[in-house]
Amino acid sequence: MRFPHVERTIISVVFLGVFLINAFYGGPLALGAVLACVWLLAMGWLLGTRVAPEESPLLRTGAGMLITLGGILIIGAAWYYLFPFTKDMAIGFVALSVPLTALLARNVPRGFIARRHDRMPASAHRVPGPVLLVSAGVMAALAFTFHTLAALATAESVRTAWTAGTAGALAAFFLASIGVVTLLVRGREKWMSLMLLSGLIVTVLGAGIILFPIGYGFDPFLHRATVTHIIDHGTISPKPLYYAGAYAFETIISMAFRVPVDVLDPWLLPILAALLLPALAYLGLSHILPDRRAAMAGTAGLLLLPFVTLIPTTPQGIANLLALATVLASLPALAGKERPRPFMLLIPAVAACAIHPIAGIPTLLYVCILLSDPTRSRTPRLAQAFRIVIIVTGAMLLPASFIANALLAHTGTGLDLSRLNPTTLIASLNLGLFLKNGFRPLLDAAYLVGKNMVPLILCAAFVTFVVKKPWRRALFPGIAVAGILLVNYLLLSTAVDFSFLIDYERQNYAQRLIPLAVFFAAPGFLAILGTLLVRAQHRGLLMRIGSIVLIAGAATSLLYMAYPRNDAHERGRAFNTSQSDVNAVYEIDRAAGGRPYAVLANQTVSAAAVRTLGFTRYYGDAFFYPIPTGGELYSLFLKMNDAPSREIAEEAAKLLNAQCDASPTCVQSPVEFVFSAVNEYWWQSNRIVETSKNIADDWFAIDNGAITVFRFDMTTPRSQ
Repeated sequence: MRFPHVERTIISVVFLGVFLINAFYGGPLALGAVLACVWLLAMGWLLGTRVAPEESPLLRTGAGMLITLGGILIIGAAWYYLFPFTKDMAIGFVALSVPLTALLARNVPRGFIARRHDRMPASAHRVPGPVLLVSAGVMAALAFTFHTLAALATAESVRTAWTAGTAGALAAFFLASIGVVTLLVRGREKWMSLMLLSGLIVTVLGAGIILFPIGYGFDPFLHRATVTHIIDHGTISPKPLYYAGAYAFETIISMAFRVPVDVLDPWLLPILAALLLPALAYLGLSHILPDRRAAMAGTAGLLLLPFVTLIPTTPQGIANLLALATVLASLPALAGKERPRPFMLLIPAVAACAIHPIAGIPTLLYVCILLSDPTRSRTPRLAQAFRIVIIVTGAMLLPASFIANALLAHTGTGLDLSRLNPTTLIASLNLGLFLKNGFRPLLDAAYLVGKNMVPLILCAAFVTFVVKKPWRRALFPGIAVAGILLVNYLLLSTAVDFSFLIDYERQNYAQRLIPLAVFFAAPGFLAILGTLLVRAQHRGLLMRIGSIVLIAGAATSLLYMAYPRNDAHERGRAFNTSQSDVNAVYEIDRAAGGRPYAVLANQTVSAAAVRTLGFTRYYGDAFFYPIPTGGELYSLFLKMNDAPSREIAEEAAKLLNAQCDASPTCVQSPVEFVFSAVNEYWWQSNRIVETSKNIADDWFAIDNGAITVFRFDMTTPRSQ
């Protein structure tokens, strides 16, 4: 006889005891990280017993964890706006969350899955030796991949993540993918297969973290510094309108579990994705597809989604994950016959809105369309009208928000209606497929897959919706929101004016909508892929092996395409933040001798400044490094590198001093030094360096000329 309540109590007491000892007295870093994972999984399991009571523990935990995560983000966002964060508050939040979640699990109404579906259990059998051998091979291949990437990690400035040495890591990932897809298509050992799929997802999302230990990307440095500032000061001012939920979540985990932000932040999103997506994908597909084997095979399609948006842990990335997870978790409510209660899905949807509107608003629209299903409404005509209003309004919502922002900022309407013509609209679609042949088979195949996978997924999803009538009700909300996002993309790409941004950022906002459209359309693609993979297993040995190798090869190609490249098809234009950038920031700060200064530098040096110095010096609303890149200080940096002159340095000092004078809260002294940093890889860096030497008051080189820094003294008269 089992005593579930007693067992839960004992487990909760043990967890709380170990947690409090670690929180107050400290422990190994690994212990804090493990406790944080156990905390999320345990609360997901507890709430999952109510959200999806008849599902297996794995699927139940996935569904419960999504609702738990959404609740934490909402509560954290509210706390962020109302009270300062303290360590005691974070510890108390975690300590109380476990018994409160257990209490909720016993008293809240049942969730969006109420009937027994028997989706995980298979006939009891001993796992065959070949299956165990394949699983061991997958784990060995993934371990080799991580080991190889770690050995090739670099702190130097490079254009690409991939070198000749990383070919072995890609080959090992390809072999691991073959093994995992084989197990998924087999469809028997579900727990084992889904856990190995999680390992592949962590590898895809974590490769950049391993290869670039200083940091990958640019935005993560800003968000990481913000979380660090909140931990150090309890809050940050001014408080951003969005991002609050993400910042609160990271702050609570870092404070309560004693996990440093530099360790927590890079790995948070990859681990969350690996914990949530495989279980929710199978949970959702198993309700659309009557064949559980096809549902399991369909989860392999997760490896083909545009995961590039989930690589860096940013508020946008967390909101994107919530969007995809909500779509997958909603499928039982859409396809089931048990009259489910999907209102609980509003929790992750609202949480996504509290983090980032670009992902949050479409997610909320999705849940509203789901809840307004006319076939389940007592007033079907009213529900249908409500759906139409949501879809029409949603199609214009994001462009309208940018126009409203432009009007409030007195920068014009931000709208150019003359660009709403067939020629411009068709051009913005980029309908042409990538078919370039560089006579390098593997590289050509990688680009063929990487450049064409997004339109392929969208086309497959829309065709599936049209052809598969039994699936239409389940797929309609996702297809509708994907269509809404594509219309928004067209409007943002053509009619909305982003002239206030620098050239390479003007399409950034519109481009963010494409991966989101894929996420909302994903169920149709995953469902048809699973069906086709199972059918291929009945068409002969060559078809069986070929289909598995094709999926594994596509997954490996997308891993290659997810990170910066410098090859025969594409020349890398961006560089990672290097140790030389960090050293330059320290040397500039030392050279200033504690006196106020400003720096003209590129993105990588500015990212290093945020990483090492945090948000230490603002002149009104202007940071003393060129952040953001659309700001006036960055424009002056570009002018300085185009034609170095002392007048540009003086203009930078005047700009920051004027910003400080205009702000009643600015307490900074006037700028005394302006430093100009020139990276050796910058276009015509030799010319810039030699010209600057003749006009600067002083200069010094970092790491044998990797960066050359010039100092302009604003307190001494200019020599004639």
